[in-house]
Order: sequence, then structure tokens, then C-alpha cells
Amino acid sequence: MPFLSDLVSVGSHHNAALLRALAPAPASFGELLASLAPPFDESTLGMYLRELDAGGLVSRYVETGSPLRVVYRLTEDGIRLTPAIATIALWTRGRLGVHSADIHRRDDAVDREHVGGSS
Repeated sequence: MPFLSDLVSVGSHHNAALLRALAPAPASFGELLASLAPPFDESTLGMYLRELDAGGLVSRYVETGSPLRVVYRLTEDGIRLTPAIATIALWTRGRLGVHSADIHRRDDAVDREHVGGSS
């Protein structure tokens, strides 16, 4: 059942966090590492990025120049998935009673934008 395995993969808290982090704009490995709270470290971030790349939701590209910069961005499939992840994130925070906590305000704004159909 490909659909079920896709759902389980995307349903991972870590994968959802990465997809949401890339929703506003492409980001370098270092930018992603700095913006995501533990338990992400270099090896776990790399593992989840490879998983999302293999699943066709994230693409990796190298920007030429000095120094070289590796950047990750959502693919078309990743962009189409963003509203569903944003809806689930808003629902979860509301259900847990942390919807209005300061730590989630930026994420809420991003999620609302994507729930409204923008990408």
C-alpha cells in the first residue's frame, strides 16, 4: 500500500517539522539545523532530509560559488502537501491548548497562510 507508507512517512513528527520549515522558502542545511529544535542534530537532520528527498517531497541542489552551498526546497508534491500539514499543526496546537503560546505564533501565521491555499 504505497499510500499508507507515504502517510506514515509524512506523519513522522520530524518529517512534518522539516516540511513546515521549508514551506516559506528554500533553506540551507545550516539554516535548517539552526531553526529546528532538538532532537535534530547533523546526522538526524541529514537522515530525514534524505528520506524526504527519496520520497520526492524535498529536492537538494548545490548553489555554485565560493563556498558551495547546499540548499533544500519543497518539490511540487511537497508544496501540495503543505496545506494538509498546516491544518494538522493548527488542529494539534488548538487541541493541546497551546495555540496562542508565543513559541507558536510564527508557525501559526505560516500554517494559516498555507491552509488558505497559498503556497
